[in-house]
Amino acid sequence: MDLRPARTTGFGIGVLLVFASGLALIGCSQSAPSPPQAVAAQDQQSSTTTNVQSGLTSEQRNLRMKAIADLNETYQEQGIAVIASDGGAEHELALTSDSFQDPDSRDGVARAFLQNKKAVSALCTLGFWYLTMDYSKGLFSGYVGRTVSLGCPEEKQAHQEALAAKRATFVANLQRSFDTQTGGSTHVSSRGTTLVLKADYISAISPGLSVKMFLADTSTVESLCRIGFRSVEF
Repeated sequence: MDLRPARTTGFGIGVLLVFASGLALIGCSQSAPSPPQAVAAQDQQSSTTTNVQSGLTSEQRNLRMKAIADLNETYQEQGIAVIASDGGAEHELALTSDSFQDPDSRDGVARAFLQNKKAVSALCTLGFWYLTMDYSKGLFSGYVGRTVSLGCPEEKQAHQEALAAKRATFVANLQRSFDTQTGGSTHVSSRGTTLVLKADYISAISPGLSVKMFLADTSTVESLCRIGFRSVEF
């Protein structure tokens, strides 16, 4: 099989491997989207938005409130100055403490929390996917902290479904663009994480050259990586 490196894009590891069959593998794993990871969560400025629980039943809300109350009781019994509450979004559990101004203290609480697999599993069942760890910078400054993922299977599934929806939108938009440019002679579709382009003019030239032409724009590669495409088939 003829395997030739097509080009370096500068996005992630950015290497496109073009097979003679007309399939290009996009090497964008380093910059590709992935569910938020507990070990690599970024500092963030927390908003003061109203908690969104429209998707929860009354029973689920009551169970979440009880879980939060139990967690606060545990922290109080252990003398830990942390307050648990519903976060600013449906899937967030918020932990607030002045001690979180110290990154070591904040990360230590997060590690201890995530190591309790039973507690994490229970929170996943209640619809909590993320743990926000905040401290107040003052009355008019809001909260600052970090958000970590609990690694819930439901979060990972929702993430993949969201990427699939974005890929479908990308395909539809690209099809409209090609319809305008080629008069409908190019057909765009997707198969999982593979973008499929079919056109008569592609068969008349080298598939490898077709791949290079389509992926010559770095922004195109970045867009494909961002929504989870891993290969392009011609």
